Amino acid sequence: MRIHLLALAVAAAFVTLLPAGPAHAAGTSFTWVGSSQDPTADNHSWTDARNWSPQGVPGNGDSVSIAQPNGSHCTAHVDNVPTVTLTDLTLRQTPDLCGTSINGGQLTVTGTFTWDGGALASPTTLAAGSVGTINGTNDRQNGLAQDLDVAGSLSLTGVTGRAALLISNPSVLHVLPGGTLTSVGDNLVTFLSCCNNPARVTNDGTVAVDGGTFEVDAVAFDQDGTLTASGGGRLLSTAAPVTAGDGASYDGTGGWTIHDRSHAVVTGTQTLGPDFHLELGSLTDQSGSTLAGAAVLAGSGTFDWSGATIEADLTVAHGVTVHAAGVPTHNGRRVLQGSDTTVTPAVPAPFTIHGRLVVDQGAEIGTAGTARLVIASDGTLSLAPGSAFDSGACCVSPDRIVNHGTVEVTDGPGSDPVVVTNVFLDSDGDVAVPTGQVLELNQVVTVRGGTLLGTGTLAADVDNVGGTVRPAGSERGTFTVDGSYHQHRSASLAIDLGQGTGDRLVVTGAATLGGRLATHDLGGYRPRTGATRQVLAAASVTGRLGCAVTSGTASTGADAGHWQPRAGATLLKVRWVAGRRTQC
Repeated sequence: MRIHLLALAVAAAFVTLLPAGPAHAAGTSFTWVGSSQDPTADNHSWTDARNWSPQGVPGNGDSVSIAQPNGSHCTAHVDNVPTVTLTDLTLRQTPDLCGTSINGGQLTVTGTFTWDGGALASPTTLAAGSVGTINGTNDRQNGLAQDLDVAGSLSLTGVTGRAALLISNPSVLHVLPGGTLTSVGDNLVTFLSCCNNPARVTNDGTVAVDGGTFEVDAVAFDQDGTLTASGGGRLLSTAAPVTAGDGASYDGTGGWTIHDRSHAVVTGTQTLGPDFHLELGSLTDQSGSTLAGAAVLAGSGTFDWSGATIEADLTVAHGVTVHAAGVPTHNGRRVLQGSDTTVTPAVPAPFTIHGRLVVDQGAEIGTAGTARLVIASDGTLSLAPGSAFDSGACCVSPDRIVNHGTVEVTDGPGSDPVVVTNVFLDSDGDVAVPTGQVLELNQVVTVRGGTLLGTGTLAADVDNVGGTVRPAGSERGTFTVDGSYHQHRSASLAIDLGQGTGDRLVVTGAATLGGRLATHDLGGYRPRTGATRQVLAAASVTGRLGCAVTSGTASTGADAGHWQPRAGATLLKVRWVAGRRTQC
């Protein structure tokens, strides 16, 4: 026991006799010199006072600059870093020398943070009010191997190519509430190692893209704060998981593209500013991307559907436009998947439009998995000539367009038909086809309400359950049903004879009218004074005409009330009731 106590006493005396680091005033600025000035320095420890100029150990309130001292001491690998709060911190790797790194305890920076090459392997926080910059002027990699939390502001400038910011998994660049990460010009954040438990950029504050492209490649991006893009700038998420949480918002004149094997999950409300473009997929790159979850796109911006698969329960609020434009290349496709397969078991995933879904000329949307595209009462599906919907399966539990609002074919450019294949249209809203345009549906169109109108051609069989066929709308002319037309008793054919020459409904197949023939008042049958034979002037069919009701004086003879049959047409029955409203 006496020997043991003696050994402890000798050790304590030895420690007491070691020279302490020189005292320094608070707020001292230290520069790393390693063993370039004192060969007895260990050339790696933060806590060795001989590694610093002036000699001492940096502590709370001090500032630190770390770079390689010279060609003979071409590395600056600093370890044994304590937990310390610094005013300023600079980490720099000189291009023509070796490596620079810092590794150890928690660093907090309250003033200025400058990083231009080298590895940051100490967890670091930029405190509120601090100003940081990561730049690529030294053309050397910036490697993040621990979490970097931003409560102040951090800018990326020229961080691309060999000077990219590489984050090793599972490290996180975290923008805290109140913090801002700004990308100025082109910048690249990518992975140092991949792919299980990936590296992440998490935004709970503000990410700002100031011109150029801010690419986050193979690094997960969590968007729970504000994303702004000015000067046409764009955030590009590539080949990585993406999340967007409730309350996320978007502003500016640029956008965010999620493409090339990125898999996004959105939840809650995402609010798009008036000039912001949120883009899913890409026309020029292989897509393979998906959008899942359950969310509402609110605000007044644009959702560009350039490719990829939507399997989210997604609602587009009134004021937001979904734009399907162009033809994807490299096997890219737009697919509306009727169920969210990212959860087990899969759940239904309707795509509901309260705003506008605009499908441009030549653009195609594929459907699968009992897809449901729901056009709400305040929504519009706008189809340019030459656009298309196509399902890969038919006909048990078919994919459907459910229309409570408006489905319209636009008046040009061109006159190629809009083709809908193996997708049913179930409508109690309006369907409008203008002069010279064709809406071709390779299934039965069920009209449960609303109005079927226009002066173009609907190439389909029509089952009019309870809607109104109004051939001309605001114009006068002929509306063609290039198929059969069956009208139930609760439906009506509305025509306007007020200008002398009646509108015409042309049916190329069988036609059965059970319901009302309405004249000028589209709310139902209202006979005009002296009505005799004009009402049926609207019907021109090659099949058969069923029960029709009018009022006035019955006409005999071949024209039977100016009904002009085509070859092979048969008039089954016309019931004339003078002076009163009657239903078949």
